[in-house]
Amino acid sequence: MSVPRAKRVIFSDNDMNMLVDLVYKYKHIIECKKTDALTWKDKDATWIKISDAFNASVMEKKTPEQLRTKYDNLKKDARRYFAKQRQDIYRTGGGVIENVIRDILKHIFEKIRAITTLSMKGIEPPVGDSDFCSLSTSETSNFEETSKSVAEAGDDDQHFTQPLDDKMQDVEGIEVVYVEPCVEESVASTPANGKCTLTH
Repeated sequence: MSVPRAKRVIFSDNDMNMLVDLVYKYKHIIECKKTDALTWKDKDATWIKISDAFNASVMEKKTPEQLRTKYDNLKKDARRYFAKQRQDIYRTGGGVIENVIRDILKHIFEKIRAITTLSMKGIEPPVGDSDFCSLSTSETSNFEETSKSVAEAGDDDQHFTQPLDDKMQDVEGIEVVYVEPCVEESVASTPANGKCTLTH
């Protein structure tokens, strides 16, 4: 005998908006990172309060577990949305990105980001991330001018070091070091004892 499937729970846009507003009211408890028994008890009691407030305003009643699951799913969707938005910004170089989401969902995701600010970063990458670039426009142009000077200088060492010293003085954190050119070592003829010696 087959087990009957559980009825699918449907949330309207207004239901989702109301749920996120109620969670925002209790965010200090819901988003608390502690994992002890007292915290879990507080979270369960808070979800019951949220459920009571939610059910007072809607026709179709929802359990605290259903509301909690929906909120967790909305958080996952919001993280995906902001990660995709960030990828699109870098893909287009800061240009126009596609908006493939309804305005109400975008509004809900912005509210969720306000609730979970520590675990969900938006477009701005944190310092130290591989996407983070600390060069300003002027520093970038100095770098490009220096690269051009080096390319034009060719193999002449005197022309090589002069443009670097002049142009790189404004860029912080870059040290110009002159390196002696490499001299190829050759192997001398093998002496009578059979051992090779290197000469410059």
